[in-house]
Amino acid sequence: MEAVEIELGERIDKTIRFKRENDPEDQSIIDFLQSLANSYHTFGRLTYRQHRAFEKIESFTKPEVIEEHNKWKEEYREEHREKALVIANQYFFGPGGYYASMSTRILTDDKFVPSRAAYEKMCDNKYANKAYHEITREPKYSIGSLVMLRSAATVKQDLRGKLGIVIKNDYHYISSFAKGSKRYNIVLVGKRHALVSCEERHIKSEL
Repeated sequence: MEAVEIELGERIDKTIRFKRENDPEDQSIIDFLQSLANSYHTFGRLTYRQHRAFEKIESFTKPEVIEEHNKWKEEYREEHREKALVIANQYFFGPGGYYASMSTRILTDDKFVPSRAAYEKMCDNKYANKAYHEITREPKYSIGSLVMLRSAATVKQDLRGKLGIVIKNDYHYISSFAKGSKRYNIVLVGKRHALVSCEERHIKSEL
């Protein structure tokens, strides 16, 4: 039993060194590992839950796991980061407030690479895919286009049938997941400072 406990202490210290050298930005995990090391050196053992948590973290330091993660990091930067930035903007600025922590990391830390599982959960669901399509597709109405607000239930009654000129069509997020939800700003014709924020489905061309 004593040999196993000594080995466990060495494994914890080794994992801390690995994280500091290879994943220094993950400070919360490093702090947790240090708390495990302190507990082990104080009490000579870990609780069952502490041991299970440590083994899960330690598993990510195995050579084959590291190799797979390095491949994923390269793939993410080459193929997925652009979409991750678009979706992070959607979660950060759009409705709902989901994935706030990871969205902030993606938007503010160029070196951050989420795990494959975390990326797929955040960026490859039906809502994220819908947002990505609406945000990145070409707008139907270009800047300067003359448009009319539709007579639809989703348009305020006093704005229905009003003419406007498109002045913005490149928002980095959407406010709903309806078809045609790309966002626009238009200025109403004949009314000074009459700025209206709407979705593409709310307007139609008048040319």
